[in-house]
Amino acid sequence: MLHLPDSLKSYFDDKNPAIKTAVDDLIPMLNGKKMPVTDWNEQRSFHKALLMAAKVRADYAEFLFGLHDAIWNGCAKLTDEDPEEYSPSDIWENNEIPRDFWLNDERTHWISLNVIMHDEKGRIIVRAYCTLSEDSDSFDVPDFVKAPEGWSNEKPSEDWINGIYSNGINLHHIIADPENAIAPLFHGAKSILSDIIAEQNKG
Repeated sequence: MLHLPDSLKSYFDDKNPAIKTAVDDLIPMLNGKKMPVTDWNEQRSFHKALLMAAKVRADYAEFLFGLHDAIWNGCAKLTDEDPEEYSPSDIWENNEIPRDFWLNDERTHWISLNVIMHDEKGRIIVRAYCTLSEDSDSFDVPDFVKAPEGWSNEKPSEDWINGIYSNGINLHHIIADPENAIAPLFHGAKSILSDIIAEQNKG
């Protein structure tokens, strides 16, 4: 069952934005090679703060993995997975988890199944989407997939890649009632996966 760790509850707490600001400032320093403070006690406090930021980043990635498992639950039925090399910093910076599968034996095209979190008018929104690719610069709406109810071929924003996108779900609704909140995404993903499996079975 989906669960938002306490570290993320604090991070996403609208009533205490200073925590989010501090974590956002600290995470780029996790791989830093220069100490930004010189005082002994400040250095010690700085490392404790880095530990907090690292936990937030790790919990954030785990939450996205959990969302992906819950929404794209049936993707284990797909064959010929193309493992995505997504680093912890990639997940944090892009706010998404992708999972890719080859569509045919020739491996000319792959389908990418994604869960993404983004800010929309001050709200944290969760979406799922799938896109068809034949190279790292080409993203199209898969014509063999019918957009289910609550999903659309329209991009949420002009700068997003082409694909089939779910309606957005407010993160706070997921926190309050995970199962019911993501149900529309799960049912839509189930329909999309059925179309992908049929395409894969064509060989």
